[in-house]
Amino acid sequence: MRYNLYGLYDTEGILRFTCNDKEACIAYAKLFELSTIEFSLMPLSEINEEETN
Repeated sequence: MRYNLYGLYDTEGILRFTCNDKEACIAYAKLFELSTIEFSLMPLSEINEEETN
């Protein structure tokens, strides 16, 4: 199984949150009341689950 890892960065370029669910990253931003101009969502890598075992 393959899945993507996303990172949510603030405007200063600091990684604030990582998750394999893009919607969860957006929910994190909403939880901390970050507007869309205060964060960016970037794909970090594609992970192959078989490689992690």
